[in-house]
Amino acid sequence: KFRYSAETGAVLLSCTELSSFARSKGSAPLFSPAKESMPSDSEINVRLAAAFEEEGCTVCVRDTAELVYSDGVMNYLELRREKRKRQNASSLARSYEAFAAVMGYLLLHERGGGAVRIILTFYDSDGDESRFSWTAEKSVLSDIFNSLLRRALPFCKICAGRAQALPELTALPFPFHSIREGQREFINRAYRAIKSGSRLLVSAPTGIGKTMSALYPAVRALGSGECDRIFCLCAKNVTGRAAADGAAALSALAPSLRSVTVISKEKMCAFREESFSSLRCMRSCTLMKKIGAASYESRRDAALLNLLNSSSVYTPEMIMKCAEAYYLCPYELSLDLSEYCDIIVCDYNYAFDFSIRFRRYFDEIREKHVFLIDEAHNLPKRARDTYSASLDLALTDRIAAVIDEEFPADEALTGALGALTEALGEIAGYVKAESETDGENEYGFYKNSEIPPQLVSAAAVMSRTFSLKLREKSAVSRRAEKLDSELRRFVYVCGLFDSHYTFFAEGNAKELTVRLICLDPSVLLDRAMSAARSSILFSATLSPIDYFADICGCADA
Repeated sequence: KFRYSAETGAVLLSCTELSSFARSKGSAPLFSPAKESMPSDSEINVRLAAAFEEEGCTVCVRDTAELVYSDGVMNYLELRREKRKRQNASSLARSYEAFAAVMGYLLLHERGGGAVRIILTFYDSDGDESRFSWTAEKSVLSDIFNSLLRRALPFCKICAGRAQALPELTALPFPFHSIREGQREFINRAYRAIKSGSRLLVSAPTGIGKTMSALYPAVRALGSGECDRIFCLCAKNVTGRAAADGAAALSALAPSLRSVTVISKEKMCAFREESFSSLRCMRSCTLMKKIGAASYESRRDAALLNLLNSSSVYTPEMIMKCAEAYYLCPYELSLDLSEYCDIIVCDYNYAFDFSIRFRRYFDEIREKHVFLIDEAHNLPKRARDTYSASLDLALTDRIAAVIDEEFPADEALTGALGALTEALGEIAGYVKAESETDGENEYGFYKNSEIPPQLVSAAAVMSRTFSLKLREKSAVSRRAEKLDSELRRFVYVCGLFDSHYTFFAEGNAKELTVRLICLDPSVLLDRAMSAARSSILFSATLSPIDYFADICGCADA
């Protein structure tokens, strides 16, 4: 979230980042509906920035205003944001109050004046606009700005301290008394790969210390600025523990080095023994809401500061204990904590599964990431499984049962299910045409390089309609959630399907299963690894190494 400029010695914050520290809204909206617009000679895309010194820490707040104008008496500022058609503009205006206040304060701080008229404009894809305005006094904006800055300051100081200590990692000693045979070459090649921004595959025997041989040069690269964050990606809990132990050994020598182990939401959920529910988690988990006078954000910030000021190595157990003390979701706390960590230990899925990967790191690449992929011989099979999906005819019966029990007489769901059943029935005809009889049993299969288009369309409509109905219902069964997940997974893989896939259907007179099988995951793995500056893949069984280089999307490694 925060960035540090070694050149200016300041922590850099956008207005969006600073306004995220807003904790509550006033009883009355600050903005009211308006029709006014800015003059045609307004300044466009005006960069606003100001530096503030607080408790020995310099913070630079900056952002861009779409339109700025002054008539000699009053300053005018227009902020423009896109909205979805169904979003309520008045509610959106309330959510932007803190951001607008910060932008307004920066304008007055830079150009002077006692007040600013802020126009907030929301527009949709059709070009329709909703406008709101607020004439804000500088004293009011100053109070809001300083309140937000006080909340952000402890985190800014942590960010600055981390950045100032990073160069020391270039002189970090190896954490063990001696370097084993073969380790030095591994370490040197890994560092060169990170420095050059390339990928490296290493096949080394068990016992050589592969995890530390990859982690140590990556940490040294943190210090030299060749990378900003290290992801230790593991296929199993055992290898994850090895990476976490390695990070802890390095942190013992460099206390500023922070590491966190992130595990699945289902394993961390405080209500996991009551049957984990993703919908309940999303809509009604009490841990994500205000408790008494304490907002979720204030409890989260207190918990983060507790963890950041008490340790540099964070285990799931430690995070769960802290989350319990502050009444927080432990999984969300682990994700927020990861933003202040140099090393993140997690499962392959958080980097390679496009449906659940870390969006905060990989949707918009702002850092130089390094992937350390342990037990990489597992990656091709895991990738094939991740990028494949299946549906069976029995699924339609299960959906029909849920509709009858939870959504009786719902025409939209019934129509979508009918279309899906019809599409599967057509594929069953293809299977029957290729079937063979073995005694009393008739069995057949059908294969194609493309998915029948009617199946793609029907599955997408079924998934979209079913998900919408679940969101509208106050309570749904675990069975319905599971069906929703299966449908969404199938539609997601339909979007990945290309020449590296095959469509396969098999069945008999009563059963039918269709599969989208990823034969070659190399293109998708290459796409996932493009989020990293460098990737180091290592295992004791990467043989033949040319095969693994090709299938893992590292043909040029």
